[in-house]
Amino acid sequence: MLNKSLWFSFFVAIFVALLLRTFVFSVSYVPADTMIPTLYPGDYVMLNHWVFREDLPKRGDVIVYTKEDQPGIFFVKRVVGLEGDEVETRDGFVFINQIRSEYGDIQLDGNRLEKLLSSTQWHWVSWSAEQKLDLAPINVPQNYLYVLADSRSDKLNRPWDRVPLRRIKARVDRVLFSLDSAYKLRWDRVLKSVD
Repeated sequence: MLNKSLWFSFFVAIFVALLLRTFVFSVSYVPADTMIPTLYPGDYVMLNHWVFREDLPKRGDVIVYTKEDQPGIFFVKRVVGLEGDEVETRDGFVFINQIRSEYGDIQLDGNRLEKLLSSTQWHWVSWSAEQKLDLAPINVPQNYLYVLADSRSDKLNRPWDRVPLRRIKARVDRVLFSLDSAYKLRWDRVLKSVD
């Protein structure tokens, strides 16, 4: 039979592990392709939950957040607009405060009609595979961020979003390892930093 000090050590270790997982870091699986080339389906990533307790997210951070209407589902996107910024796309390029940004070309596939929230008004935009997506300027309100997916040709998910700061859960810091669809290890992605 195990002695009391061993049981105590076991429960302390479990308690500390749960605290670390809840408040400091955790590991998560990436199922979708919305963040290619930064994150691939099959990536297991380290999430830093502690970083935003001290600082606000910065432009370029890859974050995990939830939506009001889907609190149990986690979304991953890159921060491009901070509160007070004006974000728009022209000719497929992202402009932040009227300066072309490094976040690149936005081209979306397929024919869709999408509802966008710009300030307090809803706008409808449509595009086809031959078109570049142009979005009217959007002012990022206080206590919000504007995020984009790295892969903006996703037919199922909107590649942009306005995110309340209170819905941000973590920053993606590193790919720990990655498995392809045949469950083979992608060696070039092991311990890869997320930029």
